[in-house]
Order: sequence, then C-alpha cells, then structure tokens
Amino acid sequence: MAATHLDATSRGFADEDFAVGNFDDYPSNFCTLKNENLFPISKFPMFRKKDTPATRNAYTLIQPALLLISRIINQHWECFAIFVRRRSTGHPDTWPVDVELELPKDEIVGCIKSAIPDIDFDPDMQSDSSSFAETILCPKAKSDLIILDYNIIRLLKDSTANHTQKLAGLVFLAVLLGHEIAHLLEFRRIRAGQLRSDSEPFETPPGVTCREAGTAWQTRTFGGRIYPVCNVENSLLTIRGLCIKSSAWNFDMMKLNEDWMRQLFTEPFWTIVPPPTLRPPIDKYAQFAIIVDDLYDEQSGSPIKSKVRNNNVHCTGSPRKKLRPIIPVNTCGGKRVLMD
Repeated sequence: MAATHLDATSRGFADEDFAVGNFDDYPSNFCTLKNENLFPISKFPMFRKKDTPATRNAYTLIQPALLLISRIINQHWECFAIFVRRRSTGHPDTWPVDVELELPKDEIVGCIKSAIPDIDFDPDMQSDSSSFAETILCPKAKSDLIILDYNIIRLLKDSTANHTQKLAGLVFLAVLLGHEIAHLLEFRRIRAGQLRSDSEPFETPPGVTCREAGTAWQTRTFGGRIYPVCNVENSLLTIRGLCIKSSAWNFDMMKLNEDWMRQLFTEPFWTIVPPPTLRPPIDKYAQFAIIVDDLYDEQSGSPIKSKVRNNNVHCTGSPRKKLRPIIPVNTCGGKRVLMD
C-alpha cells in the first residue's frame, strides 16, 4: 500500500476543503450494511488470543470497514477477477490467450474467501516509512498474513478525533484490505502459492496494466489509487480525509467526497437500481503542478525528495513465527523474498 506523497496532499488542499464534524448516529447506528462479514474476529490473532472488553471493543470499532470490504467483494466481485485466473497446464507464467477470462461470481468469491488470511495490527509501524499495511506471503503455510498500522485503531478509539476523520479511517482500512487481498490472490491463485525457482520475475498476467497487484485492484475498483491526507506525513492519527490519484486525470489529486464515503456504509446505497459505481464523485482537485511548486524547501534551496518505499509484499515461512528482519535474498516480480 502507498504512503502519503510527502505531505504534498496536505499542501495541495486547504483546511476548509475537509469537513470537520460529527454524526448523530455514530458509532452505534452509523453502519446499516446487512451483508455477511467475511472477516470474523477469529481472523485476528490479537483479538482471538485475548478475549477482553478492550479487544472486543476494538473489533467492534473496525467492523464497519470489514462489512464494507465484504460488500465490495460480494457485489463488485468482478474487480478481483483478474487475480483468480485459471492456470495454464503448461508453464505457470503462461496463459493460452491474452484476454481476461470470464469467471462466474461463485468461483471468484469462493476463491477470495479461501484466501482470506490472518490479520494483525503493528503498534510499532514507523510513521516515517510506513506503508500502512503489508502482506507476508507464507508458501509453506495454509494461511498468509496481513499486517496493518495500529494507528487505525488508535484513531477510532480517540475521543478527540471527529467523526469525519474516523470515516476516512474506516474507508481507508477497507481499501487497505482489498489492496492486500489482491496480492494474496495473485500469489495463491495465479502462482498457486509457488515461487519461481530461477529467481526470474513473474510475467505480468494479461489484463494487469500495473506492475503491482494492489494498485491494479484499486484502479479497477475506484478508478485510481487512494491516499490518506494527513497533517503529519504518514500519521493516520492526523488524517484529514482521502484523495485519489489517476493518470486519467493528468495526475491531479481528487478529494473524496465525505457524503459519498458515508453512504458506502448504508444499505440503501448498495440496493439502488442500477447498481452503484465505486468511482467517487468529483469534489475538489489539487493540481499536481501546484503541489510540485509547494514542495520547494526554502531553507535547503532544493526540492524535497520523495522517500523511497519498499514493496509491501514479503515472503516468510509461517505467519505464526516471530517475524525476522526481511533480507532481500532474491526478487520475484518486485517482491522481496526471505528463503528459509
């Protein structure tokens, strides 16, 4: 997943661009989604290992996001279809035709359900290099692992944070989960949980135009890549809202409309005819050229350089072992792999 563009997004938008307010029905009646929750508490090691009022409350706080991504999976299942391809009987990185296969809903949703991993939160994820989430691929285990920034829970528990901030946090959590699941599907379904023995990069499957599966999923689902806008770079505790970037808009950053985001958590939004699109409505643009100008550091006299981000998909032996430092032994499609 992506970190914020420095605080380019903060500089590109003004304070008045983001609503600051509370909802009368938050949190108890805020989410009216009635669909199945594909992410039960049993999928969260930190919750299932210690059943206390605090852990149950934390799970309750993130449940709206879990219901939202579950609804996206069940109702917009086509956006995951490219990652649930049937493998060729020959080489695992070749396909018989250079077109996307038309697979039925039941097959795609079933594959997603079977790939849902353990999900944990890291309280020590560093804000200066955080990507907010990472996927740990476990070739020798039945389940992989997604690790999320614990600041999402801190934000939702913070009594001083306004509800519009928490709304942005919940939507972003749902996006993070969808992003990481795309990585898992690519590994488990396209790659059959196997790494190439020759250390060569994986061939990009037909239909995937991005080098990275999570970004491809976001583009197919929302029309672009979603980023948090934070007062402090990469700190979700200071989130102001969300914006989306797409080359289709000439690299403009578009602010997501709060009313639209709130509707995502309501049952009527999903039951309209024709079915709703997940392409956010145009609210506010920040021109990329303006952002570049604002990134000029007057003290140093040089442009602020963007921090280098590492790929957020790693490979290890088991999600239940204590994670060791990731050592880039070899590379498979841009994913760092730690071989036992």
